[in-house]
Amino acid sequence: MLRVNYDNQLNLLHEEITTMGKMVTDAINKSMDALVNKNSELAEEVIAGDKYVNSKENDIESLALKLLLQEQPVASDFRFVTSTLRMITDLERIGDQAADISFLNVKMSHRTYQKSDLGSLIEMGVMAEEMVETVVKAYVDGDADLAASVIEMDDKIDEYFNRVRKEVISDVKSDKFTTKNSLDILMIAKYLERIGDHAENLAEKIYYSITGEYK
Repeated sequence: MLRVNYDNQLNLLHEEITTMGKMVTDAINKSMDALVNKNSELAEEVIAGDKYVNSKENDIESLALKLLLQEQPVASDFRFVTSTLRMITDLERIGDQAADISFLNVKMSHRTYQKSDLGSLIEMGVMAEEMVETVVKAYVDGDADLAASVIEMDDKIDEYFNRVRKEVISDVKSDKFTTKNSLDILMIAKYLERIGDHAENLAEKIYYSITGEYK
């Protein structure tokens, strides 16, 4: 493979990862919007869209393997391509978590609850989306410091999960919320926590891809 063509393929790989990152970020945003506004149609859209995230993962994997097999990449290119192969797994799982949240949204849309009942879960959703947006930007900009900031944000998402759990326990004790709603809110918080974990994994891989060092 000629170097100019190889560089074009590397650029395409970069663009495809960026696209996949945007897809899963949008999925998180829509899943939380669907929850807050009891919008089952939007939730169904996220669920249906997960297959496109999976398809994008397969496309990127094929391209990355092709680049590794057809050329002996220099060290920096090798780190970039191998990091990309590891990154797509986390991105795909973030898409899965957004779809899982949306499955619960469809169930909850038929029940009675207000936005105020969701408590810290809304802020937790904003934080999870911010982590994924930031890690994608770190990838696009090749910014190791930005990637490192996402790693530090994971502690905050864990704090939100503990806060939501305490709120749910309090609501159950006071009969403010139905048991079904309380359990589903706790599950959504768990999915958001996992999204945070995947964003942290992505940040670590991006940091290594840029610096050649582990954070």
